[in-house]
Amino acid sequence: MVASVPLYDRTGTTLQRQDDGSSSVIALQQTFVYFGHIYNQIYVNHNGHLTFNNPWSSWSPRSFPYGGRDLIAPFWTDLDNRENGEITYNQYTSGSILNQATQDVNRYFPGLRFSVRLVFVATWYEVAFFPRSGDRTTFQAVLISANQYSFVLMNYGTILASTSRNIQAGYDTFNSTHHFTIPGSSYANGTDSYSNLRYGSNVGVAGRWAFRVDGGCTFNGSPVQLGDSFWSDNTCHQRCTCTSVGLQCQNHPCSFSQICRRDHFQFSCQTVKRGTCTITGDPHYYTFDRQVFHFQGTCTYVLSEQCGRAGLPYYRVEGKNENRGSTRVAWTRLVKVFVYDEVIELVKGHRAEAKVNGSYVATPFSLHNNSVQVYQSGFSVVVSTDFGLLVSYDAYHYVTIKVPYDYQNATCGLCGNFNNNAKDDFRTRQGQVVSSDVVFANSWKALGDDDPGCGPRCGGLNCAACTSAQTNLYSNNEHCGILQNPSGPFANCHRQIPPQTYVDSCVYDLCVGGGYQPILCQGLSTYARQCEQHGIQVNTWRQPSFCVGKS
Repeated sequence: MVASVPLYDRTGTTLQRQDDGSSSVIALQQTFVYFGHIYNQIYVNHNGHLTFNNPWSSWSPRSFPYGGRDLIAPFWTDLDNRENGEITYNQYTSGSILNQATQDVNRYFPGLRFSVRLVFVATWYEVAFFPRSGDRTTFQAVLISANQYSFVLMNYGTILASTSRNIQAGYDTFNSTHHFTIPGSSYANGTDSYSNLRYGSNVGVAGRWAFRVDGGCTFNGSPVQLGDSFWSDNTCHQRCTCTSVGLQCQNHPCSFSQICRRDHFQFSCQTVKRGTCTITGDPHYYTFDRQVFHFQGTCTYVLSEQCGRAGLPYYRVEGKNENRGSTRVAWTRLVKVFVYDEVIELVKGHRAEAKVNGSYVATPFSLHNNSVQVYQSGFSVVVSTDFGLLVSYDAYHYVTIKVPYDYQNATCGLCGNFNNNAKDDFRTRQGQVVSSDVVFANSWKALGDDDPGCGPRCGGLNCAACTSAQTNLYSNNEHCGILQNPSGPFANCHRQIPPQTYVDSCVYDLCVGGGYQPILCQGLSTYARQCEQHGIQVNTWRQPSFCVGKS
């Protein structure tokens, strides 16, 4: 035996008894979203339907899709309550009716954690078919809304048989982008002894039909709110948006500053906090934990590598320094990035291209199903991965390696172990913490570098052997001293990043290079980039004129 569906409360405003009538305009106390259209008013029409823009007296049902207007029709037919039957409406923004609606929606549409803000109930109670037949048929439309979510319940009580009456039950929209007909309701089938309206259901409760009507979508069985966007898988290559015409997806990978991560629904492109290691000049190393050291070895060295923690994607970055024979200069000339079984080489003098499998490829390009992207950004070539690794090289003297904070205490190499403790950055490949930067750096020589001249060099600033005169000259405000000038272009950055180590590095490089002006510009650029990474803009127009606009 089928239990009778519980009708919602039917008290409220009663419409005038008449044939083919309608209510006056009813102002909704909360907006109702109907397939992308936002309504703040509604009409209850005598002939078993609800409309939004205008009253509508149509008594002759048409099969859906009809497309003439936005229409909710629990029982569209020719009704006449002049002799018997009441048509009522009411709306609720608090109380037990909201609790009842909240429970029903969350039962029929699990996973939304839905909390109702408006319930509008329209009831046709024991109404008769035209003309004044005395028949008694009861049905109800319940509109339920909260923010952008909207639902309709259609409840059916007694449905008397009438072989001469055509019935249409369901909903339709203007131009019929969205429509639904309750099975078995069309024409006379809607009122036979086994009416599917009365004994059927799409939510397991005989006599109740429930629909989501805000235009929301579903993806892999989960609801998506109208207007929401998400990426369809863990590569974040395809972005999907729930629109009024359904789920629309197109290729739209994350921007270069973002990575793909799971959020509360699916996956999304998220900007992540990263630690930064910088290698610049002849070379000067600024580790993830802001340890600073100087090392002029002429081999290939492991700059940074994932180590010490399972579950994180593996990467390794190597850098090869120049060997200029008798000169002391050993700037970085090659950066290798090992990731996803790919090897990308960034080579000095080669801007806007990178070497892959021994051949140069013009940027931008991607590898490993878009998990690795290589592109030009300003003066630098950048390698970006879907897990957040960013490696950039300006093809001359400046390298940055950025890793997400997921890699804290999970890196090794010349950039340190990223544990917020600069004191233990000099950890050798064998795991020993040493005091000598030369011993530390030499331990991270990469395997397989047998180039002639590859070998250890001195470490520290004393390698430059600057004279007192050179130190005084290159430390003045016309040279490297401009970095620490309290009224100079870099003054805004001093509190965040003390400039002394950058001044020392700049002086060192000028000593090695004999005061060559572009070297000074590189030293100033290094500090400026560090400032900008911390959100501090440098007054570049106050730098020496020959440096403005140079990398």
